[in-house]
Amino acid sequence: MVLRVSSSGASDNVGVYDYANGNWANSPVGASMVTNADRGILLTWSGGPGVATITGAGATLASAPQLPGEQVIPILQAQDGSFVGTVTGPNTCNDDMVALDAAGNVRWIEPNETPAIATAASRPAM
Repeated sequence: MVLRVSSSGASDNVGVYDYANGNWANSPVGASMVTNADRGILLTWSGGPGVATITGAGATLASAPQLPGEQVIPILQAQDGSFVGTVTGPNTCNDDMVALDAAGNVRWIEPNETPAIATAASRPAM
């Protein structure tokens, strides 16, 4: 669930994903989010589908990115609407910079880098 609060103070509970059919009831789930311009947020979490866009009072699940590591942590949104964040490699424990769209499709990966700021260039400055 995500609690959405508008600027007027009104709130909505937005259902995102139900772990009822899995053994996740007692497992910690890490979640991260970044704003999706003026449309809502991109939410990522460990386990399950792993990516959702939340707009208004609804959520749309996307396929989890096919990446080494467990969860993409979104950090910023690029001009073209894609998102840039990090994923920790399972064998190296180093962060890799990754760009993905809201549908969870990976656009590119830059090993051993972390995004710092979005610029007019095709990739964020490191």
